[in-house]
Amino acid sequence: MSTSTARILRGIIIIRCMFYRNNCRLLNDRRANGIFFSSIQKFEESSEPLSNRKNIIVMADEAHRSHYGLTEKITKSGKVITGAARVVRDSLQNAAFIGFTGTPISAADKNTREVFGDYIDIYDMTQSVEDGTTKPVYYESRVINLGLKEDILKKIDEAYELLTQNVDEKDIEKSKKELGNMEAILGAPETINSFCTDIIGHYEKYRAGLLTGKAMVVCYSQPVAMRVYRKFLELRPEWRDKVKVGMTAGNNDPEEWYSITGNKGYKKELAKKFKDDNDPMKIAVVVVADRLFDVPSLATRYVFKAMVVTI
Repeated sequence: MSTSTARILRGIIIIRCMFYRNNCRLLNDRRANGIFFSSIQKFEESSEPLSNRKNIIVMADEAHRSHYGLTEKITKSGKVITGAARVVRDSLQNAAFIGFTGTPISAADKNTREVFGDYIDIYDMTQSVEDGTTKPVYYESRVINLGLKEDILKKIDEAYELLTQNVDEKDIEKSKKELGNMEAILGAPETINSFCTDIIGHYEKYRAGLLTGKAMVVCYSQPVAMRVYRKFLELRPEWRDKVKVGMTAGNNDPEEWYSITGNKGYKKELAKKFKDDNDPMKIAVVVVADRLFDVPSLATRYVFKAMVVTI
């Protein structure tokens, strides 16, 4: 390290992902050096600035998660809400900010680049695959007919046409959101039947013979996962040993679920079977892509939920 570089580093305080308010005294009268670790919520414990110095760099890991709200918002009750990004910048008014994230967000109220600025460096999936760090992932969009009958769709349109004559626009938009509830759509018998029929056809034709034939079906919710599992067995009764449900049962789950989901010990047993390439269990129906079911030979993952892609 050169002498000039060392001098520059000595004049910088690096605060990686915030530092604890209880240790703010360490900043008082400090002119150089110092590395501090903390969590973002600690800045909310005081409204006083921690330091006005200009040689402070804040390095935020997982920067897409909580660093939003640069402007204040007023609720209907008159309460003023200040976002975490504003709180941190008020505490360290002259600091420079660098964010690290693998999934930057770009939405109306949450935009990672607006908070931290443009990209300094990008290490994307393509580079990772080229370096051998990540195995290549291939995505195929499968479009299925939801199975909603034309007469039902026509009645829905007629109902909204009538609504426009009797209620205001806000009520119409609210009812549209309720009608388009994802759970209701993905969990409908017609939808489940269309999905399972498509998956079975695709799996048997293209994926069953690939590697060891291991596949995962990630569902929108637990009720949807149970319906998918039952439909699989209805269409393929011989799959009873091939397909299993890998999810943790809750206290409020229907009693009939327990014979399928079992307890935590049973879930671990299923995970062990799924990782065994020679075991007859080939398909795991899950709600979350649980690490417990990470399988080196997994060839296919079917995702039955809304997909959000950030460009």
